[in-house]
Amino acid sequence: MTSKLIFKMELFKFYRDKSILIIIGILAALNTFFAGSIVYIINNYYTKDLEAFLGLVIFGTLATIVADAFFSLFLPFHMIAMDYKNNVMATMIASGVNRTRLFFSKIGAVFLCSIAIVIAIGFFPAMIFLINFSHTNFWQEFLNGFNYALNLQNTSFPLILLNQAVSYISTLVIVFTTCIIFKGRNIAIIFYFIFNIGIGIVTGILNVISLNAGFDSVGRTIFQICISLIITVIFAFISLTTMRRQNL
Repeated sequence: MTSKLIFKMELFKFYRDKSILIIIGILAALNTFFAGSIVYIINNYYTKDLEAFLGLVIFGTLATIVADAFFSLFLPFHMIAMDYKNNVMATMIASGVNRTRLFFSKIGAVFLCSIAIVIAIGFFPAMIFLINFSHTNFWQEFLNGFNYALNLQNTSFPLILLNQAVSYISTLVIVFTTCIIFKGRNIAIIFYFIFNIGIGIVTGILNVISLNAGFDSVGRTIFQICISLIITVIFAFISLTTMRRQNL
């Protein structure tokens, strides 16, 4: 089976998972509702009549942001853990699917699905803000402030975007590694956080070293990208080695 077919199969499984689609729909509705509520409060200013509603919106918005973050972490665990728990992984490998192709196809599918989820959840809230503030100078002030921050940090938006993309891919590989090592068991989540704590300590030390070495903002960002790439390669190697040795 080719990598392209495996990739398409992973996407097909995602779009057939009704529980995931329901959660996406709920999160999209919540994000849209609270975005509209924030706009309503801004347009009507702060009055005593809105005091109780304001508290509800603040709490609901924070809770929704936490739910969005949790779901973005839960999805990769779910997509690979279910394959282990339902013996899909064993069946695919027994049918002759190359384990290396399977690993990278899964990462590519999850990454693409994550982008699709961000668009699905954030599209309507973004449209609400865009339409509401289009007749004001809000966006111009926002862009001016954003450009000022970039100039202050002496960096560029594409470089920041690249850093975030590489960092997220590194996170996906770490998630896959823990799931593969523990064959989709729930304990994988605990070890994911343990790995992250260890990585955070090491990267923190390296970032301090780069700062003391006199790296500018661009240099530190590139250094962080290199660290993320190294982490990705290390955990990908661990994942592939473990998959090749697993008796499924």
